[in-house]
Amino acid sequence: MRLVRAPSGEVVADLAGSLPGRGCYCCLQRNCLAGVTNLGLLSHTFRTRMAPIDRDLFVTDLHHQASQRLAGAIGVYAKGGAVVAGSDAIDLAMAKASTVSGLLVVATDAGDATARHWRHRAATAGLAVHTAGRESMWGAALGRDRCAVLWVCAPRAAKRVEWLLTLAAETAPIHTT
Repeated sequence: MRLVRAPSGEVVADLAGSLPGRGCYCCLQRNCLAGVTNLGLLSHTFRTRMAPIDRDLFVTDLHHQASQRLAGAIGVYAKGGAVVAGSDAIDLAMAKASTVSGLLVVATDAGDATARHWRHRAATAGLAVHTAGRESMWGAALGRDRCAVLWVCAPRAAKRVEWLLTLAAETAPIHTT
């Protein structure tokens, strides 16, 4: 992931990789993201003295950006035919496909039987599977009420969605009890 020093002096995530200015790259693991607040490292990288960064605010903003981009990408890929949504549609598309590849996404609030069924289908087909997002989130991204499961069947789309899923997961708040 690319980080950029904005003209205001703050460090911002550049998920699209298109913001102007001096940038640096950071891996998506939680401990790497935590290092973003290392002012000495950032001052060296950006060749200027950096103002303190509120780590929690930075990570929360990054999670929000990743989640929005993920929902947007799913919507765009679905319109282009790279995402198939819903159990019946996925069954039909997989039956017609000469090869099954890509990524299967199961909503976190999908029913137990649905989640088990699709995890088994993914394992049988050799598909990567992620449990992420809520049915309402995926539904909104697809212009419908709810969606419990979706198949990202185009390899390039699957790679991008998997990257965004990883970023969203690594920046999600950690709840402790």
